[in-house]
Amino acid sequence: MTYEDQGLAPPRVVREATRLYFEEEDIFELWLSECCLRDVNAHANPTDLFNSYRCFTEQMKEPTETDRAFRQRLKKTGFTRGSSSAKGGRYWQGLKLRS
Repeated sequence: MTYEDQGLAPPRVVREATRLYFEEEDIFELWLSECCLRDVNAHANPTDLFNSYRCFTEQMKEPTETDRAFRQRLKKTGFTRGSSSAKGGRYWQGLKLRS
């Protein structure tokens, strides 16, 4: 096979290093690891989460996703939305902000 047929075919070690680099550069994942605790029984207010994320990205001098994109990232990461008067209204289940 030629380059024209297969395109770039970097070795596995390069693909793995690239994957790790992008994981480390993911500002959303960095915010989750530094500002939140994951716990299936925890829940957090959506506004509080987004405000925390926005402050974090501003401190890191990174662009902030829109609220909608942020909600989609939370959902994609596995957190679920809910609403309950016992939990103070709308919430995201599975995480809470660190104190």
